[in-house]
Amino acid sequence: MQYIAHFRETDKAIHELSVHLLDVAAKCDEYGSRIGIGKIARLAGVLHDMGKFSDEFQDYIRSKMNTPMQDNQEEPLSKIDHGKIGALYIFNKFHDSCSVSEKILSEILAMVISYHHGGLNDFITMDCQVPLLNRLKPENLDTQYYTCINRFFDIVCSEKDIDSLFSEACNELNNIMRKVKTERLSVSFTLHLLIKHLYSIVIDCDRLDTYLFMEGIEELPCLDTSDLWKNYLMRLEDKINELKAKPTNTILEERIKKLRLKVSDECADFAQRERGIYLLTVPTGGGKTFSSLRFALKHAIKHGMKKIIYVLPFTTIIEQNASEVRNVLNCADNLLEHHCNVIQTEHEKYKLLVQRWDCPIIFTTMVQFLNTFFESGTVSIRRFHQLDNSILIFDEIQALPIKCISLFNDTINYLNKICHCTIVLSSATQPNLSEVVRPIMISDSPNIISTPSKLFTEFKRMNVIPRLIEGGYTVDTVVDFVYNLKARYNSVLVILNTKKAAEKIYKVAEERNEGNINIYYLSTNLCPAHRKKVISEIKDKLKSNEHIICISTQLIEAGVDISFETVIRSLAGLDSVAQASGRGNRHGEGEIKETYIINVRDEVLKNLKEIELGQKHTRTILHEYSNNPEKFDNDLLSPAAILQYYKYYYSDSEISTQMDYYCKEINEKLYSILSGQKQKEMAYEDLTGKQYPFQLLHMFRTAADNFRVIDDNTRTVLVPYGEGRRIITDLLGSKSLSEKLECLKELQQYAVNIFESQFRLLEEKRAFVNSPIDGVLILKDGFYHSKLGVIEESNMELLLYE
Repeated sequence: MQYIAHFRETDKAIHELSVHLLDVAAKCDEYGSRIGIGKIARLAGVLHDMGKFSDEFQDYIRSKMNTPMQDNQEEPLSKIDHGKIGALYIFNKFHDSCSVSEKILSEILAMVISYHHGGLNDFITMDCQVPLLNRLKPENLDTQYYTCINRFFDIVCSEKDIDSLFSEACNELNNIMRKVKTERLSVSFTLHLLIKHLYSIVIDCDRLDTYLFMEGIEELPCLDTSDLWKNYLMRLEDKINELKAKPTNTILEERIKKLRLKVSDECADFAQRERGIYLLTVPTGGGKTFSSLRFALKHAIKHGMKKIIYVLPFTTIIEQNASEVRNVLNCADNLLEHHCNVIQTEHEKYKLLVQRWDCPIIFTTMVQFLNTFFESGTVSIRRFHQLDNSILIFDEIQALPIKCISLFNDTINYLNKICHCTIVLSSATQPNLSEVVRPIMISDSPNIISTPSKLFTEFKRMNVIPRLIEGGYTVDTVVDFVYNLKARYNSVLVILNTKKAAEKIYKVAEERNEGNINIYYLSTNLCPAHRKKVISEIKDKLKSNEHIICISTQLIEAGVDISFETVIRSLAGLDSVAQASGRGNRHGEGEIKETYIINVRDEVLKNLKEIELGQKHTRTILHEYSNNPEKFDNDLLSPAAILQYYKYYYSDSEISTQMDYYCKEINEKLYSILSGQKQKEMAYEDLTGKQYPFQLLHMFRTAADNFRVIDDNTRTVLVPYGEGRRIITDLLGSKSLSEKLECLKELQQYAVNIFESQFRLLEEKRAFVNSPIDGVLILKDGFYHSKLGVIEESNMELLLYE
């Protein structure tokens, strides 16, 4: 009799269960072997669908084969619990062992197999429930269970084969845990990552094998990256030679060009180092993108590495940098962008790339990177194992959220020590992540640039001048300060900490404008398409040397390649002051210019604690600098000043206590519950009067359900800006679901995230259109301003879309 794993709807071809199990097992072994868990992964792979040998499942799938799907009919979800059989077998067979490692391995395999659909569960929950134990009850050892294991051993492999495989797997677990201890990694947290790594392998191999069958493909094509890297390096070297030959207009501009080339050469030389965790500390505008790419390509060639992954904090930087790299390398589909602004498609090949990250060069966000390890479900974690043997470059690493530092640091240590990755932490304001409570294990002699302090001195294009006053500047006195500077310079950039303050200052500045100055406002109240247009206009005006004042929030500080003659920065963390300065005199267009730090009275920071604390510690540095500038190499933006700032900032109890990701909803730190809390074992025994049944205590599901890289207390609103107005009209008139979804994809560039308080205010003013799709908010025309974006008072009598 044929036992079916899947069938193909188009031609009713059968995917035999034994073939599926053995193919998945082989794929799992291949991927697992990369980090020394090939036999553990093979064992999980061969047992994962053992439950499909049941009469119940076979009757169910044969019934589906014989029932034609109707148009638009949703495929019913299988109610057949096929995951628990393999888990039951491995747990009952090996968990009573006297060996602790055999107990742990059987628990790991039972968890991974049992929940290979739907995401890993908790070993123990907050209220001391043990979900896996319920799936492993003795009463589940019924006729169907024995039917499944008998058929499995008749057709797939022998019980002796499984015993031998388990023994080899146990040796692997012992070996990798010895390595964990030798490398001084956090044992329990690293074990949680290892379980997720295994889970990633199993679900990816299962889904990939099913995909290949459904598409009628033997295997996916395998790309030879060794030749690819060599070709890309030649194209990059051509670009560098082109930059060398580019003429300059000033002595300072020529010096900056030579320094950028020097940075590039140092990165190229450093590529000969062994795999490790390294620091690339380069001033803003120092050419980090191409220099780090040069390092990565040469390092990949030397060590036979398979992927280069850029992780950045903002989609605007990704779009800009990915476009530059794609153009220089001419790499087309060999570069994948994975972030929220990429229009998703239904094309199976694209969906597979996004789900698997099976592409040589990837540009993604810190959100997507961290979701790979900590988000709920199975979509993000599937790509975990694809990071093996990769080079990961974290640009603007100072933007890492404080609450994620411990999770990030120990994950990076795991990727380096266990997964053979090289990691580069890149920033002009390098945070000392190696000196926090749970540090990154930076390699010996980690600086890619041999003398960062000297480089910063040579690269200097802006002086930072504090202009703090008692009581702070009012809106009017800020505008006075701006116009006084404008009398001396053609272009002035003003960066504020809040949208409210930026809007108020913009309005007063515009009121005083006699018409000869172009005044711009930038904040996230403008949709991405609007911001892109404004930035493009500003760049054109700067090139033609027109008179400009730009008043912005901090969104302009990272990744926007723009250059003003002078900058005013509202008091913030010293890292933000440095990033703001990077938008001034960026290419050394003239003599050294100034960044002024001012304190603004009208900024309300009660919900922006990190900025408030940044202000506090920047004040400390400013005070120390005034007394002893030599301590900071006579530069407030020197690596010495930044390092001292981070020492104060990270040691502040209001910051350091947040690094383990405290979650107030459950009153726990996610780092702790992912490491397994011994007190939970005692709580279970106190509650039930029984001994806790497992060795492991990790709370995978609870942590995942409460994990958000960015606190999601905003709502997305579609706005009638530019082409967005037409697309909204199409959305409102669309009939089918597919048409609506297509419109929503196009509208990603015309969306603004607003806080709940702003949403409620707009809702009271009836500012939203009745939407044809539940949960989709559409702003009426009068509440989107051509300069300010989303506003809270209508600016026109006639409202469209009533």
